[in-house]
Amino acid sequence: MDPAAASRLTLVDSHVHFCDCFDAGSFFASAFDNLRAEAARLGSPGAASVLLLAETEGKNWFGEMSSLAGSDAPLAAGSFRLERTDEAGSLRVISPGEELLFLVAGRQIVTAGSLEVLALGTMETFAAGGPVEAVLDDVRGAGALPVLPWGAGKWWGKRGRVVREVLRGRKGRRLWLADSGTRPVFWPRPSLFREAELCGVGILGGTDPLPVPGEERRVGSFGFSLPLVLSAGRPWHDLREYLAGREGHVAVYGRHESASAFFRSQLRLRFGPGRTKGGGR
Repeated sequence: MDPAAASRLTLVDSHVHFCDCFDAGSFFASAFDNLRAEAARLGSPGAASVLLLAETEGKNWFGEMSSLAGSDAPLAAGSFRLERTDEAGSLRVISPGEELLFLVAGRQIVTAGSLEVLALGTMETFAAGGPVEAVLDDVRGAGALPVLPWGAGKWWGKRGRVVREVLRGRKGRRLWLADSGTRPVFWPRPSLFREAELCGVGILGGTDPLPVPGEERRVGSFGFSLPLVLSAGRPWHDLREYLAGREGHVAVYGRHESASAFFRSQLRLRFGPGRTKGGGR
């Protein structure tokens, strides 16, 4: 495989957690399978693939993966390999079949009122509990991509009004919203997405796997696509610069969860024996 081989399409899962209950082999195998299937559906089997991590407080799985990069030992089951890129915040993951995807560092920060902010493309950590606007400014100051992701019940009432105020007061500052693969098919598209688009704020897509066993199999199944060529050495730089230079519509791929899958996963999250504190919530 030539890792420098370019594709004219890039598929990105913008909201990825690796939870304590996940199996690394299943995580990477599922990501490759899901991204490969979506690329085939879009008629672009050579599409580049990117997973943007959103690690929660106290987690540094990206750091663990970075320490393994270049090792002769295969990563977990399935003989996946890790390679460093020319930038600190991204890694190349090579499958047994010599396929390539990029893993990019990032954080998820819980703000005042329990709204979430994603800081995509950074290895820095951020203090939790601050006002949303202050956290967004900290993320921008770190050179990361600031994202407000949708979450079940988290954009209603007072918190919804806060998101609306952020949209209306952004004054040209970088900002993205994100839809989630966990949003079930019966849940109407949030009205804030429409308001965001009218303000020139794009909507990304990401799986946002829940911290229960088996959720790693969803990684890569929901995200967004861009007509973009990524370099093997600086994939995050290329992706960040592309997004920074545009506003508005981004093509989201994948399907939202079925009603049965949504309720099953919510019950497992709250009451199941496999629930864990080491996840993305």
